[in-house]
Amino acid sequence: MELTGRLLKPIREGKVPVTAFVIAGNCESLTDAQWRSALKLWMDAGAEIGNHTWSHQSLTTTPVAEYEADIQKADERIRSLTGKARLEYFRSPMLHTGATPAVKVELERFLAEHRWTQSPVTFDNSDWMFSYVLADARKRGDKSLEARVKAEYVPYMESVIEFFERRSVEVVGREFPQILLMHANVLNSELLPDLLGMLKRRGYQFISLREALKDPAYSL
Repeated sequence: MELTGRLLKPIREGKVPVTAFVIAGNCESLTDAQWRSALKLWMDAGAEIGNHTWSHQSLTTTPVAEYEADIQKADERIRSLTGKARLEYFRSPMLHTGATPAVKVELERFLAEHRWTQSPVTFDNSDWMFSYVLADARKRGDKSLEARVKAEYVPYMESVIEFFERRSVEVVGREFPQILLMHANVLNSELLPDLLGMLKRRGYQFISLREALKDPAYSL
């Protein structure tokens, strides 16, 4: 809860719209009451709640029928915990949407049938790698590596953003509203104010996923 509170503080104070994609089978030791309390923190901060499957399997290696059942199981669990009548957004783990055209088409059919929107990502940054290194450095008491991770994270993120901004123009012919993937981890809970500051310095304003997806680029 402490990590979540830290992470949500700049989001709440800056009125930054976010969508929280929940892995419903995580944290098996939590009671339903604890789950509800955690999800309420996100919803009270204005977050949309989305489905990130029950068990975070990759569609590249999981049979599509099993994968779809995993999505449905997560949907039922998340709705029961939040009291929401329906969830609008889904995001595939690892951004894997099928290894073959047939599997991709089947997943698209399944999501459309249930009126779930697959959330694309345009700023994919592997922030989780930095978080793992930070956690390992702290576990081993390596203050030098800890300081290096914290010093280099935001500049690295800016380099990723610069790259994908250029790719936007190359692929679509212009820049359009971007969608940033971030993980709820210790690193982001500590450095999110710096990350948001960097984005503002680059001229970004923050809008909801729903608003971003209205851009015609996302219908291509």
